[in-house]
Amino acid sequence: MIRAAVIGLGRVGCGVPGDPPRSHVGAILAVSGLTLAAAADPSPQARESVRKTWNLPASVSLVGDTAEVPEGIDVIAVAGPTAVRRQTVMAALKKKPKALIVEKPLAPTLAEGEELVAQARAQGATLRVNFNRRFDPGHQAFRAALAGDPLHVVIRYSKGLFNYGSHMVDLLIDWFGPVESVAAFGAGDPAGDPNLTFRARMARGFDALFVGMDGLGYDQFEAAFYLADEMLELAAGGVEKRRYRAVPDRYYKGYAQLGPGEDIAPPRAVGGFRELYESVRAHLEDGAPLGGCGPEDALHGLAVLEAALASARSEGRPVPVGAAPARAGSLA
Repeated sequence: MIRAAVIGLGRVGCGVPGDPPRSHVGAILAVSGLTLAAAADPSPQARESVRKTWNLPASVSLVGDTAEVPEGIDVIAVAGPTAVRRQTVMAALKKKPKALIVEKPLAPTLAEGEELVAQARAQGATLRVNFNRRFDPGHQAFRAALAGDPLHVVIRYSKGLFNYGSHMVDLLIDWFGPVESVAAFGAGDPAGDPNLTFRARMARGFDALFVGMDGLGYDQFEAAFYLADEMLELAAGGVEKRRYRAVPDRYYKGYAQLGPGEDIAPPRAVGGFRELYESVRAHLEDGAPLGGCGPEDALHGLAVLEAALASARSEGRPVPVGAAPARAGSLA
């Protein structure tokens, strides 16, 4: 039996029961061959809540600090705040897990991310960052429906560059490879986790426009992929996935427009957590390749986010992201 621990018992760490599971605790409990051995959070209320919510047996160690997690844990998931990511990951690595799952983004800065990757490599731990949409069956069906590279991509997001924005950046990297450069629209010195508007020039030759939106009373996590004769759309936070084909214009003869949308996959809550841990189990039991966001893509994603911030601080000057990352697991 593979023993797992979760550090940080907020919504993504603990969550509530449901299908598909939307938290690390829920996914671990849903995958055969894994057992939840421990969970850590400094809040006594959070520890009590996870015990009651999931009806955990007394054999599960609920502790206040990562240092108190018992030895012999195979998989540790770090789901606490990004601001304390470095110290949490360092403490988790002292437990010598075989696999370390870190919530997105890997770190608040590229330099810190590089340090964490180096430490995980030195400890021999396989590192993955939980961009769960990589494993979500609906998003995989959407990617398969893209007949080729888009000509244009338009992304609308809220809730912060390092929050919702990082998910969209990771999808682009996963689906189309590295980002070549970034140019922000507008100027200033972004504070906190801003909703920046910027253009990401992909190495494959097309642009993705990120439109950051402030002041809304609703979430934005939408994307449109424009091809020569159709447009594919992620809507409702990625739950709805539609294709719009070019048809003769209904109002002007000789022109064309996009026709009614058709579902690419049935609308379903975005998952990927269960599939992540199924992949972890197969990796540890049978040596199967571990999918998901590895160190190379995680660092490249952080470089894109930092380039967007740097461009905004320099009046929109294009900022190169750097050489294309090695994607063959060289840092895993």
